[in-house]
Amino acid sequence: MIDTRVIQGAVCETGISPLVETSLIYDNPASTKGKGVDHARRRIMKQLKDTIRRVGPEFYILTYDFTNFFGSMKHSLCLECLKKAGFDEKLQDFTMELIKMYLRQDVALVKDPDERDRLTRELDDNEARGATLGSQVSQDLAKFYPNRLDHRIKDVEGIKPYIRYMDDGEIQSESKERLWELLKIIEQECEKSGLALNKKKTRITKSTKGFVFLKIRYTVTKTGGIVRQMVRDGFIRMRRRLKKFRKRVDRGLMTLDDVFGSFKSWFGNAKKNAKTYRSRKRMLNYYNKLFNCYKTGGMVA
Repeated sequence: MIDTRVIQGAVCETGISPLVETSLIYDNPASTKGKGVDHARRRIMKQLKDTIRRVGPEFYILTYDFTNFFGSMKHSLCLECLKKAGFDEKLQDFTMELIKMYLRQDVALVKDPDERDRLTRELDDNEARGATLGSQVSQDLAKFYPNRLDHRIKDVEGIKPYIRYMDDGEIQSESKERLWELLKIIEQECEKSGLALNKKKTRITKSTKGFVFLKIRYTVTKTGGIVRQMVRDGFIRMRRRLKKFRKRVDRGLMTLDDVFGSFKSWFGNAKKNAKTYRSRKRMLNYYNKLFNCYKTGGMVA
């Protein structure tokens, strides 16, 4: 509901964000004013260049990903995070109620009365888990929830080339053994906070073999250059989206201007962040085929 989103926005902008952001590391740019995805990608490039200058083009990268990040957040630890950030009791209680609001709706639909009572008690006693994906309060809390891990890596372990964007993290080091040590530390911190690593997406790779972070594949060449490419899944999703757009336009549910706006945004992002000339050209041709070159005159890959 729009009125609920307005309340959440007011609480976040005047209470949660100012208190939380002062304790975040600089390389935790998610959902932060003046930062975001573009900032994270610029930081990745800077860190890669610094590492290349320091140790050469061959080094190692650890990338990790949390499984069910929002659904794994413990309410007891969320409350502890709010206390550490300096929230007074009234703001603590109100913020926790906003986090629980969506879960209470789900609990109300449980048919078994005993199970419903048990889940309600868990919510009331802050023993439940989970924050709703998409809620502004959840977004603000999620960037702060693994703050202990961030400071452990940056301050205690002294790792400068480290960045975390919500549930995705990346560390660079010339030593593969050092990254295995850091991975064990991350697992220990995850165990304390109730989080778990996605084993399929958590890996250590060589810089010259390439790694993926925030939908961009970075590969360091033997001469010290950095090649950026969009992952294949991004192109596949856009092709499918354009097919759906064509059907919606035919049914009168969408305008050609809306389609072009969406395509132009994706196309500009691909052009700015990755070396994907051939793939962009194929996507532009595909758009022109479906929508008869609508507004793409003079547009080049």
